[in-house]
Amino acid sequence: MPRGDLRLSFPPPVKGLKTDAPAYLVGEEFFTDGQNVVVRDNAIRVRPGYVDFGAATGLTDQAAGAISFKDNAENDFLFVCSLTKVKEWNGTAFADRTGVPNLTGTTANPMRLTTYQTNSTTYVIGTNNVDVPQKLVPGSNRASLAGSPPSAARDVTVAFNRVIFGNCVIGGTRGPSTLLISAANNGESYPALNRVDLTDTNDSIVAVRALNTQSFAIYKDNSQWIGVGTPNVFPFTFEIRSQTPGPVSPSAVIAAYGVHFYLAQD
Repeated sequence: MPRGDLRLSFPPPVKGLKTDAPAYLVGEEFFTDGQNVVVRDNAIRVRPGYVDFGAATGLTDQAAGAISFKDNAENDFLFVCSLTKVKEWNGTAFADRTGVPNLTGTTANPMRLTTYQTNSTTYVIGTNNVDVPQKLVPGSNRASLAGSPPSAARDVTVAFNRVIFGNCVIGGTRGPSTLLISAANNGESYPALNRVDLTDTNDSIVAVRALNTQSFAIYKDNSQWIGVGTPNVFPFTFEIRSQTPGPVSPSAVIAAYGVHFYLAQD
């Protein structure tokens, strides 16, 4: 059969990856799958290679957590924590923000970090399940979080304008099902009444992670819960959602495409 003279145009999908719709509903300006490419400056490019980030920080022990964020004035900041040190990127190099004494984290308990924002400031709260929760403020050495937080906690998140610690040590006793929740709009105040013990299931809290501004998920060894903010005496109401194997660690939970995924214990 002779070749026709109809020419078809296939514009490159320069609007990036789209996975929230069936392939037949995705416009030609998107691609539904890709390997080692990114869209930048209206063009498809090979994904850049890896950079030895750890060497640039000057850390001499294992990196155990990092967080980048914008403050209230839209300035960019980056903190990197090792098992013993805290470093902040100051625009040209990593400055030591550890202070005294060093942190005492372990490989089994990496630093968990989240941001907390008030009307005028943004700071980072970190916990490594060993040391007292830490407060990281740009330009300053780290300090212990004030307001009677737990003396240690396995994970931390922020929802409903409150800081939530999970699997806490309070008064020298570990509460594997314990949550300690801050006062409203104050990340440095932890009333005793804001302690919650989710002991209906005989398992331990592994991770806590915000679902949105009003609610958060509690991932335990063998059950999953949800906490929803309320304007009552108690800041959240809690409900068990399922009883399946939980994540292997707090770091095994990731948020993508509006949902949570985790590497399970099974």
